[in-house]
Amino acid sequence: MREIKFRLIRDGKIVGWERHCLVDGEIEIFHARHSAQGGFVWWHLIHPSATCSDPQFIPHSSKDQFTGLKDKNGVKIYFNDIEFGKRKCHGLVAWYEELTRIKIVYKNGTADLCPGIYGGNKADIVIVSNIHETPELVENAAHND
Repeated sequence: MREIKFRLIRDGKIVGWERHCLVDGEIEIFHARHSAQGGFVWWHLIHPSATCSDPQFIPHSSKDQFTGLKDKNGVKIYFNDIEFGKRKCHGLVAWYEELTRIKIVYKNGTADLCPGIYGGNKADIVIVSNIHETPELVENAAHND
């Protein structure tokens, strides 16, 4: 089963998650949110053409895709996350189209390719926030191409 994960954003806050799964040649889409009972996440199958009127649909204004990587501490890395790494300043996780790789973009407009991948899927960076919750950390950094 191939799975693509997204973080759902509304009004600058993470409101849930979405995952797309390819099962027997069909795409299944699930939405998730935290349970009021404490920390559990419940996945709801929604129709690919679901709208805000669908009770299982989580309204959102944007979504950030999971990169498939984790940082040094095991935190999942999504596009639009903010890292603090080797340059000793904050950088924005973005996509480098020309090289089909993940890059880190800094306030001054410069960029580095995402540093070293450890055995498996760990990148040599530390995620500290995301652009939705603390945009001031990377105000002038370019977004995803």
